[in-house]
Amino acid sequence: MGIKDVFNQAPSPEEEALYKQVLDEVESGVMRKGIYAKALADGLGDEGKAQSLYIKYRVQSLVDEQKGKAEQLGIELAEKERYRKETEKAQKARDKAKAKRMADNEWKYNTPWYVKFVIFPIVWVVCMVLIFMLLLALGVIG
Repeated sequence: MGIKDVFNQAPSPEEEALYKQVLDEVESGVMRKGIYAKALADGLGDEGKAQSLYIKYRVQSLVDEQKGKAEQLGIELAEKERYRKETEKAQKARDKAKAKRMADNEWKYNTPWYVKFVIFPIVWVVCMVLIFMLLLALGVIG
């Protein structure tokens, strides 16, 4: 391990803040007992090594917690997006159904009476007569 390797391991600003937080914990005496027990075991009872390992393990646990929170946030955002899309799809379906009802009611409520009761029946009778004449000409009826 050369000198370049040591410098490449310098903590990022985010990691530096985590190391400071852990050092404050150690200096105040408020440490996580489980992590300290592992550090003590891995340090073979040497307090200096145990403290060093505690700092390393505790920073890693904080990084893992942040990753867990980020993953949870990502899951929550994905669920919100899925819910938004489902809601939007349902709203489009409701709007389409409403537009169809309005179009269906357009004839019922907005068509003048003379179209309903005079022009439409006349057009219908003319069409029926034309169909009847076509069938006669083709010899289908006789």
